[in-house]
Amino acid sequence: MFWTVKTPFLIICILILDLLLIGDIIDKNKTQVLGVKISARPTPTPTKVLIKKPIHRVVVKKITPTPLKIKKVSITPTEAPKPTYVAITVSVAPIQAPQTSDLLQQINNFRSSKGLSTLTANSETCFFANIRSQEIISSFNHDGFTNRVNSKTLPYPSYSSVAENIAMNSDSNNVVQSWIDSPGHHANLIKDVPYGCVVGNGKYYVFEAWKP
Repeated sequence: MFWTVKTPFLIICILILDLLLIGDIIDKNKTQVLGVKISARPTPTPTKVLIKKPIHRVVVKKITPTPLKIKKVSITPTEAPKPTYVAITVSVAPIQAPQTSDLLQQINNFRSSKGLSTLTANSETCFFANIRSQEIISSFNHDGFTNRVNSKTLPYPSYSSVAENIAMNSDSNNVVQSWIDSPGHHANLIKDVPYGCVVGNGKYYVFEAWKP
């Protein structure tokens, strides 16, 4: 072997190359260098962390519709209420018979004293006297008589002269005398008429006179 000036230089270059190679080997392979055992640091294996996500289970429950139970209801038809009839009894005072033995007789006695003909009670004059005896109970005046005269609704077929006297007296024996003592009533008692009738209703009295 020849030792030349270049020899040290070559040795140095060789050593440098060896060091580079050794470093590369150590870095790459992690092997033993110069009798020193270098344990390669194990590469940490990444730990897989399993994160359990909560599982939301949606349970779809099938709902079977319950069939409607229809209860049969029997409806009994209600009968319409039967009309209630109320019996109303209307009492109509009967037409009083000619009072020839009482008030009408007193009038005829008075007429006879004046030389006048006596009066005869008939159905027409007694019918009207009966109606008026009921009317004057609520309205003691001659309106029912005069209104019929004015409206020509007197219950007579026809008339040429009519007259009316009314009285309210608790004693029937004083009725005719009270008419005789009153000028207007007195004039009606002596009228030239053939028919007349007196009807009493309680303490109310009516005298009707009529000439066809």
